[in-house]
Amino acid sequence: MSKDIDIEIVIDTVTLLADYQPSQDSNNPAMVPHNFSYMVTQSNFVNSGQASGDLGIKANVNDTIR
Repeated sequence: MSKDIDIEIVIDTVTLLADYQPSQDSNNPAMVPHNFSYMVTQSNFVNSGQASGDLGIKANVNDTIR
């Protein structure tokens, strides 16, 4: 049976904008480290990295990640 896996992504935009200037060129976006993002989901889907920028989840074919 397929499952819906909800992932919440939070970006610390205050710190991000304090540390990096946004790119004005849409063809050359500024790359920033992932330490400004935090991802969380239900603990039964977490493989590693809960509440970090490196969330690893357990999912099967036909599961939906939202």
